[in-house]
Amino acid sequence: MLDLNNKVVLPNKKELEFFKQNNLSNWNFKDFMQHCQLKNRMSLKIDKVISQYKLCLNNIKQCVQDEDVKRYVENLSEEINDKPTEDQSKTTVNNFHNVNYGTTTVMEAHGAVTVEQNNKKRKIAEDPQTSLTEAQSEVSPTTHSSLSLSPEHYGPSLYDSWEETRDGDIDKYSLEHLNIVQLGNKLGSKITREYYPKNLIKKTGLTLEEIPCSFVEDNEFYNNIFDTITLSDEFSSNEVLVEAASLVFKSNNPFMKFFHTVLQSFVSGLFIDDSDVYNNEISYNYYILWPILNSLSKSIQKTKFSLGEKRLEAVSQELKLIHNDNRHFYNADGIISNIESEIEIAILETTGPLLQQNDPKETQDYIKAGYGLIAMLHVIGRKFHYGDFEIFKKIGSFFVQATPTKIRIWRAFMPASKVYVTNCIGSVEVPTESKTSEEKLRKFIDLFWFLRQLINESYQAIDELQGSHIDNMKKKARKLEGHEKVTSLCGNFKINTLIKLPQIYIKKSSRLQINSSPIRPDNSS
Repeated sequence: MLDLNNKVVLPNKKELEFFKQNNLSNWNFKDFMQHCQLKNRMSLKIDKVISQYKLCLNNIKQCVQDEDVKRYVENLSEEINDKPTEDQSKTTVNNFHNVNYGTTTVMEAHGAVTVEQNNKKRKIAEDPQTSLTEAQSEVSPTTHSSLSLSPEHYGPSLYDSWEETRDGDIDKYSLEHLNIVQLGNKLGSKITREYYPKNLIKKTGLTLEEIPCSFVEDNEFYNNIFDTITLSDEFSSNEVLVEAASLVFKSNNPFMKFFHTVLQSFVSGLFIDDSDVYNNEISYNYYILWPILNSLSKSIQKTKFSLGEKRLEAVSQELKLIHNDNRHFYNADGIISNIESEIEIAILETTGPLLQQNDPKETQDYIKAGYGLIAMLHVIGRKFHYGDFEIFKKIGSFFVQATPTKIRIWRAFMPASKVYVTNCIGSVEVPTESKTSEEKLRKFIDLFWFLRQLINESYQAIDELQGSHIDNMKKKARKLEGHEKVTSLCGNFKINTLIKLPQIYIKKSSRLQINSSPIRPDNSS
């Protein structure tokens, strides 16, 4: 009997990479489609993905010897062949919906939208010509749908809900005042749960249920280290990490180096009896967060991490430009920036010591970061102001939020003119016990490595934006054909907002406080 949990030995061909790396149980079209989303750097039509899938199955059938595997492959071929051409076309229109995420598009199959649903006020406006492009999607993403939050592309939907929130009875510090839609998987505040029903959020396709697994090779190496850490004392754990350091250095593998830094930080800074991370914020940053973010930044080309009460220049520029204000400023606990372009791309805010709850401080950090993220996007837009706004939509700025028990990473971007989204791409618990730490540490590492991937995607989009800016600038300066249509993408920014940077903790924070819920209720009750 064929064991679907096994892998099959296949020729070293690039087109068979997906099938070599996955168990037989994952050879279905849905998983193959997600693989194509991750790997392809050009637009793909759904029918082309299907054709590629069929071709791979045929190649596998020709090269494998095991008859059970051949029969399994034949069944997969029959399943994809059984779908009529017209159904495939229908799938492209109704069952596969796209949404910009990073420089990518994520998608998944789900039920077709009915005529009755389309007649409802909160409908999803779909484009039958949408294509499947490269995706930075998750291993098992949530249902994805529709295009953006713009009124012309998205319909009333979440955009209406956001406007109701913005115009409603909300706190003076609410990010809705800055035209920000706040999203997250099973995550939100009383305000967002009141105005954004969970089924509506799910339809955006922006909330993420899982992130990609980074442990795709050298598993024996990682497993051995995890076994030592969970079964041994501090001395033995440090000893094995010292031994592993030589191998890590010789490998020149960026992920392996990052893995080693994370494990070393936890073993020497947290998995000890007298750890100071529970006593003060600076120790939590110094022993855990700063080394990890520094290592992550070093793994990204032309990137540096600046630690400790670092002034965010983007907010200073925004305040000076809009309000002629030189008195106020924003200090982050750390900033990741691009050395070459001098662009700030990510910020760190730490609520306080580990396991010491401080809701007002946590909310203050979150609200300030919201303004910071938007200011960072604006700086990029002003730097390349003649760039194409469609390219600008692909760029994200990021916020690493270290709460007393969790790490949350947020991504901000503009899906449409005058509309911003802050989306929690992942939330993980911080492990505190070495013996039970492996699962949480793996998720912790996966989340940060996913952040690295998204930062690289934003860098790529920034390069595209710069190229577009140069081309359009030349066209405008030389009065070439079409120069009249060249406009500044800064016209898409909302700039008439009074920026509020709370200098003291927000005491009445209950309605603004972001929290997790396993069921994410529709309302705040």
